Amino acid sequence: MNSDSTKYPYIIPYIGVLITVILWLAAPIFHPQRLWGIDHLSYFPAIWSLIYIAVLIILSILIFGKIRITALINIKSGISIWWKQVPQWLRLILAAIIALIVFWLLRDRTKLLGDSFLRIGELGDKGLDRLLNTSAAEPLDYIIHYAIYKYICLPLSLSSTFCYELVSYLAGLIYLWAAWSIARQLKSEKINFWLTFFYLLGWGGVFMFFGYAEEYGLAASALILFTSFVIRYISKGKNIITVSIVFIIGFFLHNLLLILLPSILYMLFIEYKSNRKKAITILAGTVIPVLIWLVISYAKKESGAFLLPSSGTEPGYMLWSSAHIIDIINELFLICPAILVMLLLQQRGKSPTVKSNRLRLVFGLAALSGLVVLVFVDPQLGMARDCDLYALPLLSLNIALFLGVDWSKASTF
Repeated sequence: MNSDSTKYPYIIPYIGVLITVILWLAAPIFHPQRLWGIDHLSYFPAIWSLIYIAVLIILSILIFGKIRITALINIKSGISIWWKQVPQWLRLILAAIIALIVFWLLRDRTKLLGDSFLRIGELGDKGLDRLLNTSAAEPLDYIIHYAIYKYICLPLSLSSTFCYELVSYLAGLIYLWAAWSIARQLKSEKINFWLTFFYLLGWGGVFMFFGYAEEYGLAASALILFTSFVIRYISKGKNIITVSIVFIIGFFLHNLLLILLPSILYMLFIEYKSNRKKAITILAGTVIPVLIWLVISYAKKESGAFLLPSSGTEPGYMLWSSAHIIDIINELFLICPAILVMLLLQQRGKSPTVKSNRLRLVFGLAALSGLVVLVFVDPQLGMARDCDLYALPLLSLNIALFLGVDWSKASTF
């Protein structure tokens, strides 16, 4: 490492932050062009936009630089000491209550995002006899909403809106618990606990947990739960069955979690080296039900879901059209806000440990599959309106980017 790089060891992430901030500041100038993934500041008063940018820059300096503020450290230590004195069961209850309050206060009040208004209106007409016709891609999510509405909401005279909000909040609690679990596990790898936890909360799809009336929230919580169990499996070599079960549940919550299948196959390959019979049994138990359902659900589709080089649902919107490529960039910035920083920080070559290499490969496969969905699946309502559809597979990319960084060299805060 030369003297310049030693003097400015964190210049690379600063470049990523700077470019991102410039894009956010420049986007409102070109508003309302096709910049829906980076024009957030267009909808806020100028003073709030400047405050937001200032806070972002300060946090970046604190995280990537060697700056330690005594007052913040003392506050953190005081809270930590008090928190440890609280019984664990009470901690869980308090954390859940605080999270639910935040979800409720910041909930989606208009229900105009995605197909929310349509979903709420259709909930009263749900029935198991209509599952294949209306929700073949998310059968388990359909059943859960149907059961809660019929057996809890209707008897208590609660609205269909409340049903969707309730499921959304519960999915958010699962996501938070899994993110907490992941942060604790990665702490043993000398990755800052709070850095991991808040990075996972920074995923652009967290709006799904704020009363969002769509079918992606539970699947997202299943994906992050899958991540937690995968890290545990790679670290300890146990619970591959649990990983497979969570994958199957996630797949039936939404078929988009098929993107995790290559990761499952790779882990079963690892398992095969030590226990062939077990690996083959789990492979059959995992793949067969997935294939059966794919055949059944595909038979119900009336149109193709993939973009062709010469066709698309929007006139002139084709696989390699400029409009589609710009939409892809917008979606990446919207769902993975720190993508430039993460790409610049990616570790080159192999990690020093087998465990790290395996984790990178597992989530690299999932991320690659998620990118295939982003590029090839037709945004039939427009990618801006269907941003939640792509947020789900891009969660795997968000995780893969984080695990691809050597945080022992990138953070001291």
